[in-house]
Amino acid sequence: MRRLTEWMRRTKFPQSGVELGAELELWNLDVSHYETAEPLRERLRALGRSCEDRDLYHYLTRNQLTDVVIAAGGVEYSVERVRGLATNLLEQVSLWDVTIPAEHDVGIQTLDAVKLALTVSEVLFWVRSLVDRVQRRGDRRRGFGEQGLLPALAPGDLKSKVAQIFQTLCAGEVGEARWLRNLTAHSSTITQPFGGLSLSADHRLLMPFPDRVNGHLAEPVLFTWEEGRDGFDFIENVWTSVQIFVDALLGEFESGVPERPHRQLAPEDPT
Repeated sequence: MRRLTEWMRRTKFPQSGVELGAELELWNLDVSHYETAEPLRERLRALGRSCEDRDLYHYLTRNQLTDVVIAAGGVEYSVERVRGLATNLLEQVSLWDVTIPAEHDVGIQTLDAVKLALTVSEVLFWVRSLVDRVQRRGDRRRGFGEQGLLPALAPGDLKSKVAQIFQTLCAGEVGEARWLRNLTAHSSTITQPFGGLSLSADHRLLMPFPDRVNGHLAEPVLFTWEEGRDGFDFIENVWTSVQIFVDALLGEFESGVPERPHRQLAPEDPT
């Protein structure tokens, strides 16, 4: 979890001395934008606390940036688990007395192979969580627009730059992971736990991965397999993209600190 530790240090203890995202000037302070505003107001009222709009600002904005960073840490954790399980599998395979013809590969069915296939779904979960924490659709039935970090930012240079780097993030495998996560949540794993992994003749671990997905798929039978993609490459590419995004995101917040920041005063926790 080296990257998460680094990112949290940059977020909580920046050189400016002001926690990133703590400046009210950075945020949209129209509380009607936030889905959680009125439930929070009711909670404060029930506790006998002041519940004017200005009393809600801290709670509505304090974790917007941190939540994104923590989701990226979830990606890091699940990627590390995939790597560890793959290493364990290769160590097991090295003990097998098996010869694989050059033109073939051999399927692997062990407990670690099952764990690895399921952990791929964890990677997709955290990637989807990261994307949703940056920007997601609001509850339209209640009249809310998009929610998350990006919609909560006040109009200006910071918001424009964050939107640009987020668009770049979603243009690659991270954007594809959203659709794959929908499938794993409602239908099937991408890599089958029993029979989804194989070993090549030169003892490389293989994870066949479907062709690029650009929209909703209801069933894995709709996958195509013409591009010869590998799941391990996909996961590493996702993780690289996430790191680039978070580094750039924190960089923009570091550059966007107002000269005289209006720091938030943390009220007493209503819980």
